[in-house]
Amino acid sequence: MTKRDVQQYLEKIYNVPVVDVRVKMVHHDLEPVDVPPLRKAQRSLDSTQFPPKPERYEKVAYVRLAPGEVFVFPDLFKDKRPSEATDTLMDGVADKSEEVVSDVSKKVENNKLQPLKGCSKWFAP
Repeated sequence: MTKRDVQQYLEKIYNVPVVDVRVKMVHHDLEPVDVPPLRKAQRSLDSTQFPPKPERYEKVAYVRLAPGEVFVFPDLFKDKRPSEATDTLMDGVADKSEEVVSDVSKKVENNKLQPLKGCSKWFAP
């Protein structure tokens, strides 16, 4: 986006008066993450191929607003609520988790070591 694009975007969509816009290109010296390891290995073994140098530039815009203006990001999800299907699923999960906890506690009680009959107390837990 150009300076003018950023200014029009903020003025027309967000209704924010803009005084000045400055755009800066930022270069990143990071290795690309989308290249599979096998391809990296093939490139390193083949001396005729040069390592790829994709342009990793990013554009940053510095915007100066009119005096007294404050930009507040709009709440995009204020009208949206979780769907009823999600609510019923969450309720079902809560019910099942309570059942699982009660089942586990019953199994723990049943699996407690019982004292051995006919043995001295020294062998009993």
